[in-house]
Amino acid sequence: GRRAGSMDCTQFECPEGPRWGSMPLSETDGGHVAQTMACSGAGLCIAESGECECFDGFTGDACQRRISTCGVGGKCSGHGQCLPMHHLARAKEALPLSEGMSSYGDDHTVREHTGTWDWNTMMGCACDSSWPVGFGPDEFQLGEYYGADCSKKRCPTGVAPWIRNTDPNDAWNDTAAQAVGPSRPSQDPLNRVGRKGNQHLVECSGRGSCNEGRCSCFAGYTGHNCDRWVPNKY
Repeated sequence: GRRAGSMDCTQFECPEGPRWGSMPLSETDGGHVAQTMACSGAGLCIAESGECECFDGFTGDACQRRISTCGVGGKCSGHGQCLPMHHLARAKEALPLSEGMSSYGDDHTVREHTGTWDWNTMMGCACDSSWPVGFGPDEFQLGEYYGADCSKKRCPTGVAPWIRNTDPNDAWNDTAAQAVGPSRPSQDPLNRVGRKGNQHLVECSGRGSCNEGRCSCFAGYTGHNCDRWVPNKY
């Protein structure tokens, strides 16, 4: 930062960002775009170094990003990435599913030019998954970890043994829960529905209960996803 604020120029100014909790200037202005201040009003300016010491739940050189929405420490429980809004809009695995073709103010390179003041300040989790998530072939419409802070875990999918000649997992032409877009490809130029080979997640093959990511199989079934039938010996 620039040296300023002292007679001998030994102190520094801290970087500025959109002011958290600013007052609206009109009925159409949230105030955040035009009003800036040191450390975005979400931290202390250390004049000796020109660096911001952010309050809990905020990060960035100017404390301009709010990470409290990503769980403790902004870590997404260790099972996801804490991303700004404009990155989440293009993350194909982030819910609601949108095929990664949405946008949220990300064409703006100058803060004053965007109408979405929180495009690069509000954060959210894009949760991890050990299986592919999306609308494409061999992808599933639900991921492994979920929840605002990715603290919840779904169980592995499967198909019950006696119905393998059918495909109850088939999600072709189906809209995912919470998906963005119309319900059929013919109505949606971005094709935000399941394509040929897309899959529904059937936790524990529908033959067990899911408890924190682990299947507890019903009597007569076994396997990590309860997809194997155990013949009765009697």
